Amino acid sequence: MSHVFISYSKQNKDYARQLVSKLRDEGFDVWIDDRELRASVDWWQSIVLALRACGAFIVIMTPESDNSDWVQREITLALKYDKPIFPLWLSGSLDTPNWELFVRTQYTDVRGDKMPEEQFFATLSEAASRRSRRGENVTKTHKVEKVVLDDEDEVFRQAIANPPAPTLSDVFGPTDETVPPAVPPQAKPGWWRLGLAAGAVIVLVLVLAFILNPPAPVVVTTETPDVTDAPVPDETVTPTLDFSSEPASIESLNAWREANGYAPLTINATLNALAKRHLSYLSAIPYDNLPSTDLYVDGAGRDIQAAAAGAGYPAPENIEMFVEIRDGDFQLDDLLRRLDLQGSPNLQARAQEYGLEQKRSIDTSRLYFVLIVGVGE
Repeated sequence: MSHVFISYSKQNKDYARQLVSKLRDEGFDVWIDDRELRASVDWWQSIVLALRACGAFIVIMTPESDNSDWVQREITLALKYDKPIFPLWLSGSLDTPNWELFVRTQYTDVRGDKMPEEQFFATLSEAASRRSRRGENVTKTHKVEKVVLDDEDEVFRQAIANPPAPTLSDVFGPTDETVPPAVPPQAKPGWWRLGLAAGAVIVLVLVLAFILNPPAPVVVTTETPDVTDAPVPDETVTPTLDFSSEPASIESLNAWREANGYAPLTINATLNALAKRHLSYLSAIPYDNLPSTDLYVDGAGRDIQAAAAGAGYPAPENIEMFVEIRDGDFQLDDLLRRLDLQGSPNLQARAQEYGLEQKRSIDTSRLYFVLIVGVGE
């Protein structure tokens, strides 16, 4: 199965997530860069590998992606690898050098956060595989076709040797305008004297006002306040939790679910055993081999549904697995984003039980995280 690669600015991530869900509903497997900070050379390599293996390349055209070094690098690679490109015009002007190529060819107008029409998906299916059922999110080489790269692949070698510079410009909130950098004002000669004089006048006026109108004296009283008028604390109000700083765990996930009106997930012994077995398998694979490994298939070559069926789970077709392997911390916000992007529709509302196993390697301090969610019958 060849997947669809989505190139976008992080400032347009809300639309990109909607597009991922729509593409999967239409039967396409999707690869999308879902990391907030793009500072890892290894992550850039995984982007290049996923782009090299894709069947079709979608670029979301906005002022933010026009100014994104990452998006422009991805477009350049797509052109060098001769990938079928499907531009989506979301916002901004097409009168820019970066979009000239697409203006001359076919692009799809999705302004107003519209999803493409059916004809778009029919044309897309001529380049990328389309399933009869819902497609998958294959981000981070999950179920991405293995790419055989040799020394002759000069495009890949040059791309890996020159990753985009780390930047935070794609992380902040969406905007349709490019804000120019602030330039310190240049003071004109002699104006500092005028400013100093004006400041002295203001200080003098404040002093005179204080002398002529002194503040009312503070009256100290020893009267006991009437407790009948004192507000009664509401014991039912729970403190607001800062989920963005919470590590990913079942405790933090259930706290988020409770705060958002969902029932807590309960542990399932079969799913928990599967999570433990899968993590043990992944942690035994040399890290250098992980980029070419299907993280969602076990040592016997089975996906989680097949493994659950073999373990006797009553509804193996209704479970989802989420895997994360990283050097740093794995925050709850990252997990929630993964559940939203990779999970089936209304996953949080349908989820009932779980199996979870995570550990940090003693040798490398690398975190391995496997969460399996059961969504009931």
